[in-house]
Amino acid sequence: MNEIDSFCFRQESERLMKLCMAQMQLSLQQSDKEVEKLTSSFQELANICPQLETTIKQLNLTEHIEIDALHEKMRQQVNQSIVAFQFYDRLSQQLNHVINNLELLSQLTQDNTNLADESKWLELRTHVLKSYSMESEHLIFQAIMAGKDVPEAIQLQQTSSQPNDDIELF
Repeated sequence: MNEIDSFCFRQESERLMKLCMAQMQLSLQQSDKEVEKLTSSFQELANICPQLETTIKQLNLTEHIEIDALHEKMRQQVNQSIVAFQFYDRLSQQLNHVINNLELLSQLTQDNTNLADESKWLELRTHVLKSYSMESEHLIFQAIMAGKDVPEAIQLQQTSSQPNDDIELF
């Protein structure tokens, strides 16, 4: 066994790659749910608009109540759509973290002197952890660094999420 193998940089590289894979896989899973919400919200809006137009054409005092109800329904759908669109900001942030961290990993492994330098790997880990601003990213980081595989890390993050906490404020 040579000096490079003594630190087991391959295992450290594998963990960091698993971390990146878990973050990307989770982002993709979340995107599927949010796209479905967006599609449903906009289909509902599309169905409300003709009803509103028809009602306006036949306007009388009693129909103002119906218009108000349709307007409120439309407003709620728009608000739901806005929340779903916020997901894209979150997704973009997560994927940018993955891209930046893969770049740092690539730079680290390009120089053979870094491969067995534990301090360089710990510095990379610290930088990766500090780059995260969302609790979900921190949970996955901790799970992967503790030796969990990707599905276990994602499951851990998903079970620790609060049911009504779809969008984290960041």
